Amino acid sequence: MYYQSEPVSCEQFLDYLDKLPWCQQAESVLVAVHHCSPETIDVFKHHDVKVYPGGLKIKLDKSTTHMLESKFKEGEPVPLLLVWKNEGIELSFRTHKSNEYPYDTWDNPAAAAYEREAIFIEADELGEKMLDCFKKHLTGAKACPSRIPKL
Repeated sequence: MYYQSEPVSCEQFLDYLDKLPWCQQAESVLVAVHHCSPETIDVFKHHDVKVYPGGLKIKLDKSTTHMLESKFKEGEPVPLLLVWKNEGIELSFRTHKSNEYPYDTWDNPAAAAYEREAIFIEADELGEKMLDCFKKHLTGAKACPSRIPKL
């Protein structure tokens, strides 16, 4: 089982973000689909989570955290959608039919209504290096496939 003794630092999280395969929407939006990794699970543990639809703020319960950690350890991590803008970054995942997320939400309006959990981390919280890392990926990222709606 993965256990993090201390919260992931801003530098560790930015290193994680720096390694992701980003695509670009419009002039200043980066999108990546990856998976819930130890770094992101830790970030979810230490932030309020909003549950959509509705936007209800909650703390992620231990059973969900345990499920995310177990799936990662078993080699079947839960998919994660990351949307990075000047203001910060949103990370979201879904527990119901998670393996199909986020692709099914782009193709099926019914799936878009499934409950999902998300956090938004303000740019200021990510520290001084966030903007440099963001700009680096904006200049190097290819355009997102047309399948991905504007996020």
